[in-house]
This record gives sequence, structure tokens and C-alpha cells, in this order.
Amino acid sequence: SGHSGSGKSSLIRSIKNPLRRSGWCYLSCKFDRMDNTTPLKTLASAFDAFFLSLITMRDHYLGVRKCNDTSTFWSWRDVSDYLDYIIQSIKTTVGESNTAALELFIPSLHNLLNASQATSDDTTSPRVVNFTDSSRTRVSFLFCSLLSAISHPSHPALLLLDDLQWADTASNEIIGDILKFNDENGNHGRFVVVGIYRDNEVSASHPLAVKVSELDHEPNINITKIALGGMIGDDVNEMISESLRLPLRLTSSLSKVVHKKTDGNPLFVVEFLHSLVKEKLLYFSLTSKRWSWEADVIDLKCLKDDVAKLLTRKLLNLPPKMLEGLKCASCFGSQIFTSTLLCLSDVKSIDSK
Repeated sequence: SGHSGSGKSSLIRSIKNPLRRSGWCYLSCKFDRMDNTTPLKTLASAFDAFFLSLITMRDHYLGVRKCNDTSTFWSWRDVSDYLDYIIQSIKTTVGESNTAALELFIPSLHNLLNASQATSDDTTSPRVVNFTDSSRTRVSFLFCSLLSAISHPSHPALLLLDDLQWADTASNEIIGDILKFNDENGNHGRFVVVGIYRDNEVSASHPLAVKVSELDHEPNINITKIALGGMIGDDVNEMISESLRLPLRLTSSLSKVVHKKTDGNPLFVVEFLHSLVKEKLLYFSLTSKRWSWEADVIDLKCLKDDVAKLLTRKLLNLPPKMLEGLKCASCFGSQIFTSTLLCLSDVKSIDSK
């Protein structure tokens, strides 16, 4: 937990590739404040993306699709053995008759279980499911069984849930059920759930806080809480020293001002330094052949407290076509397919990069 810009997501992303290379199954999703009206949509997207990655790996090794980035791919033997295991495990644990219900939420599950008939190009969008028409207990059990089925002693699973403060009620309940299911069925060590949220947006009465408090009282569920605050002055100085390639004693004056202005918030520190460079308050001196600054002048510079305001100024400096593309993309939430963006008539000329 921590404030916006405290580095929560970056911390978890830093372990993503090492985990994948060591055989972990990495599932992740990010909840969206503007798109939390469809129950389980975001949670299901974590499983959907994971199954698509397995299909992509399979297609790559079979020569169906060539992938440029294979740095986190397992060996073909690992992929083949795991696919055999996961398909059989899902059919056994979830049951073939129940997979149809999950496929309403997770389209790529159908492609995975029908490997001979589908490739990673055969992607469809999840159908909108009226959650009230289904038994929450049944749907919860199916998701729990699915996560249990894909985790294996040699391929444990990590489920990352970002921006949990915006999770819908159904997802909150099922996440709690997943943790209880993990404990009751002896799956310790086979999968881990990591939740990220902004603690300044979660009061004691918030549904997430209530759920965490409830799980805290479960005797066999171990919850580790990590609160990320701002960096201390020495850390800011070390960060600036490494960035400018100058000794710590030389960057001390600048670091003190930056820490004072940003309270050590990593995002604020980075954006503040960028703004100093743009305004030529931090510049590379050809005379001294090193970065230079006037700490007293920088100390007079104001910094907005709101991350959104800080980044808005940066966005407004982007090229008009890129801004137009971002406006359209923002209507779809935190994720959008490039093909969808390019299909919009007003932004066909946008560079997808």
C-alpha cells in the first residue's frame, strides 16, 4: 500500500521477469475506477491474459507465430509438459461441464482447451455476464478451482491485483474466497496473491479495508502488509547521484531541495527533475563538463501536490495526434487493443507507437 507514485506497481513489476524465468505463472490485472460496473471483468482478464500467453508460447515453438521477445519464455519441454498438465488439471478439477461457465468470463480458456483448433489470433472479447443470474458461491468455487488447477509445485502462481481500491464487490468477495480456498485445500506455496492499493483512498469503512480486516482474523491465512512511504533524504541523494553520475557530496544541495519539494515521493522526484531540465534549471555544463544547477533558484519553484496536475502539464506537451489518440483510448479504460484504436475513424492516422 502507499500513495500515488510511491512505487508500488514498479516494485512488483521488477520481480515479474525473474519469476517467469524461474517457472512461476504470473497473472495480473489492474482495476479501473471508470470501469468497475461489470462484475469480475477485471479479475477474469488476469486469467484471460495468462492463457493467451501460454497459447502464444505454444504457437511460437510450433512455428505458427513468431514472437520477438522470448526472454521470459520457458523451454519447449516446460511449455509442452505444463500445457498437458494444465489442460488435464482444469478438466479434472473444474470439470468439463463447468468450463463453459468460465469461458463466458475467460474466452481464451476455450482456445487453450481446444488447442488443436485455435491459435493466439483467435481472440474474442468476454461476454457481459449478469452476475446476479449466477450463484456467487458457484462462480467463486469455479475461479478458486481454476487457480488451483493452474498452479503446480514446479510452476507456482502469483496473482497480482493492482488498484484494489477500485475493485468491484464481486471481485472483492472472490479474492477473499480464493485465499480461504488456498488454506482449506492445502495449497500453501503453490500460489500467492499480491494486492496493491492506495491507502489514502481507503478508509476504515471501505469494502477493501473491511475484507482485509475479515481475512486478518482467519487463523491460517498469513497476510503480510508492506507500506511504501516516501524516500528518505539519503535515498533521494543516492538516486540523483546515480542519475547525474556525480559524487554524493556534490548532489547533496540539489537533493535536499528536491526532497523538500516532493516529500520523497518517487514519481514526484522523477517528474520534478524532468521539469527542472526542461526549464533549464538543471543543465549539463560544457564548461565544467558535468550537470549544474542553482539550488537557491530551484528552491523558489513551486510544485503542485496533485500527481494528476503534475502529469497533465506533461500530457499537454505531447503532439496533437498523440493527444487525440490518448483521449479515445481513455474511454476504454486502462487497456485497449491497438487494432481497436486504429479502427476508430477519427484516429486512423495515429502512430500506434
